[in-house]
Amino acid sequence: MKLQKHKLLLKALRILPLCDLLHINIINITKRNFPALKTFLMNSFPRKVRGLEIFNTQRSNKIIERYRREISNASHKVTSYLGLCELKISRPSLMRLFSENKNKRSLKFTSCILNAEEIPDFTRSLDRSTISKLEFNKCSIIGPSMTGKGFDGIESLIQGFSKSTDFKDSLKHLDFYPLENEELLDDLLITNNFNLAYLDSI
Repeated sequence: MKLQKHKLLLKALRILPLCDLLHINIINITKRNFPALKTFLMNSFPRKVRGLEIFNTQRSNKIIERYRREISNASHKVTSYLGLCELKISRPSLMRLFSENKNKRSLKFTSCILNAEEIPDFTRSLDRSTISKLEFNKCSIIGPSMTGKGFDGIESLIQGFSKSTDFKDSLKHLDFYPLENEELLDDLLITNNFNLAYLDSI
C-alpha cells in the first residue's frame, strides 16, 4: 500500500517537481523500492538541493554500480554536500564520484568499502576542486595488501589525492575515524605537501 502511494506521488512530481530544498536524506534502499527511488532520482529530483545523503541499509544492494547513473544524475543538482553510507565503491567508481562532485564543499563516506588497491590517479579529474571537507567514518579502505584493515589503503588514497594541486589547495578539513596511528597520517600528509587547517582522526 505504501509503495503504491509512493508511485502515485512520483507520478505527480513528474508534472510538478519539488521546489529547491536544503537537504534530502534517502534511507533504507531495497530491491522492492529501488524502481521508485530510481524514478525519483532520474525524473523528479529538485533542480537544486544543498545537501544529499544516501543511506543504503540493505546488504543485498551494496554495490554502488547499481545506483551509479541515478546518483550521478542527482548529484549534479546538489550544490554543497554529498554523503554516502553502506556502499561498496570500486576504484573506477571512486574516481568518478570525486570527479563528478569536485564542485561540492563537503564529501562524507560512512561505513563504506572503498577500493584503493592501486593508487587512484586524480591528476586531472580534480582540477578546480572546491572540496574543503572530506570525511571517512568507519570505512574499510582496501589498499595493496587487500585487507581493508591496515594503513596502506589510506596511504594509497592520500597519494592519489596528492596528484591534484587544486585538491590540495582546496582541502582544509580531513577526517579518518577511527585511526590507530595518527603520526603516520601526519607524516604522510606532510610528505605529500598537504596544508590542512584541521585534521581529525580520533
